[in-house]
Amino acid sequence: MISRKVAEQLVAKLREGTNLFVDVIDQKGVIQASLNHKCVGSFHKIAYDLIKGNRDFVNVEKSLDTLGIPQGVIFVVKENGARVGAVGVSGPPDSIHSVAEVVKLTLETMLAYESQYESFQKYNNSRDIFCQALMYGEHISKEVLISRAEKLGIQADCLQISIFIVTEPKSDFTQLVQRSASNPLASEQDIVAISRSNRIAVFKHLERDKGLLANYRYMVEEYLKWWRRELMDMGVRVQFNIGTIQDKLIRYREAYQHAVWLVTSAKCREELNWFYDFTDQYLRSLVPNEVHRSVFQTYAELIDANTLEYFPDLIGTLESCNYNFIQASQKLFIHKNTTAFRLDKIKTSLNINPVKNPKDRDFVNNLLYYLQQCQ
Repeated sequence: MISRKVAEQLVAKLREGTNLFVDVIDQKGVIQASLNHKCVGSFHKIAYDLIKGNRDFVNVEKSLDTLGIPQGVIFVVKENGARVGAVGVSGPPDSIHSVAEVVKLTLETMLAYESQYESFQKYNNSRDIFCQALMYGEHISKEVLISRAEKLGIQADCLQISIFIVTEPKSDFTQLVQRSASNPLASEQDIVAISRSNRIAVFKHLERDKGLLANYRYMVEEYLKWWRRELMDMGVRVQFNIGTIQDKLIRYREAYQHAVWLVTSAKCREELNWFYDFTDQYLRSLVPNEVHRSVFQTYAELIDANTLEYFPDLIGTLESCNYNFIQASQKLFIHKNTTAFRLDKIKTSLNINPVKNPKDRDFVNNLLYYLQQCQ
């Protein structure tokens, strides 16, 4: 819906920076704003027929004085796919067409923003709605988030680290979230919410100081002690997944997604998992499978079947144990000499040494990733 407020805002902006003559028409064919104030409130026949029809624009080749319609181009304006009005720009159609389309797109953007803002206005002081927008609002603008945050007393440039708390079984955590402020290490700037999957999402405030990067893991672990105790008292098993550090509201959604990724894609099973420990795997996962296939498919097909059979488990386990043969052998339930023998076969057949050569280690890790994707 095109309101007079939005229509007048568009015309005012165009008046400031251009000499365009623009009419903004609502769904009923009534001109809501125009540089010619006498036209406001009058009926625009051509625009009305265009809105009710199927075409997206119409060229008015000659001025229609009897209808008071100048030469120009009229575009349909859409909101969420619906035809909600039109915008007309005066001038020779051939030369003004592209400009008129830009004006139309500008108005549609303004309508989307206005709709979004009005939706938030309905929940003026709702922290829960704000948190849902923070986690899932893919198209929420920075300005809207900042406006909502200010009303809730949340600073827009806080340094936060995301935490995704998974429990088994799920439960009703409403009261726990409400009393999370009693955590001795809680901050007024902490944001705690319940996700759509009924998990607990935390954006933990971090103070900026020189020792932050060296100490933040310790600080987060201390903060999580309260959560661990409270959740264990509820009789649930708990897993903490720590995402990335961000300092802008509009980026908190990414931080939350990074924490969730540890569960949904990395398939972490430890009680405490840090996203920054999995950056290589995460960045590798962003590359389309077709790219990996183009690099490794033929190469992998040339590896003999016997080597290929134990390659994934051996290389994957060695990498997870930082190539400690004793630890890897224990995880694989084989003797360390068997581990060494199998690795020697890989080194000989592929002419690589992932133990001593970092480039070779990167290569076998990427080859391993490809083989795992093929399973």
